[in-house]
Amino acid sequence: MDSAGSEDAYQDLVRGVDRKPFASLEGMRNVQRLLKSRNPKVGEVKAEDVIDNRLMRRLDETGFIDKMYTTYGAKL
Repeated sequence: MDSAGSEDAYQDLVRGVDRKPFASLEGMRNVQRLLKSRNPKVGEVKAEDVIDNRLMRRLDETGFIDKMYTTYGAKL
């Protein structure tokens, strides 16, 4: 892949990734659905009980995430 192709691929990735990656209940349930076929006990876990966004919320509230994007030249 040439450098222009690499840049395009990188920009596609940047557009598709959440800027503030909080865990979602829907995402956790999807992971659980996929893992349950390999380990049925995974289905017994309540997805609500394993999501903990306290760290991400704190990083967001303090402005740390926005500052990192600004420091490294990424657009929000």
